[in-house]
Amino acid sequence: MKYSDRLQKRYEEEIEDWFDWETFKPSEIVEDDYGDCSRQQWLGSQTALYPSGKVYAFWTTNQTGRDIIRDSAWQQAIDEVAARHGMFIIYEDEGVYVGKELEETEE
Repeated sequence: MKYSDRLQKRYEEEIEDWFDWETFKPSEIVEDDYGDCSRQQWLGSQTALYPSGKVYAFWTTNQTGRDIIRDSAWQQAIDEVAARHGMFIIYEDEGVYVGKELEETEE
């Protein structure tokens, strides 16, 4: 098993323990540019959540190869955990959000 795969597995286990994903319901209803609505919840900033604590920006080269491997494994892990629970992750404005489609009764 590759190092990045082991990291992803470890990160998935950690992320699963953040809260009860089965009963969690993002609190804010947000409409996107296409008029579709979903529930969203801010999880934290990229600098707080990513293992490297760095934000990726085209004007900087402060990321090391190790940073890239760790952050990529973490991002894959959180995407996978959210998908397992019928949710998705949004990376926007240096923040990380979890989203869930509205249920029919909410529309």
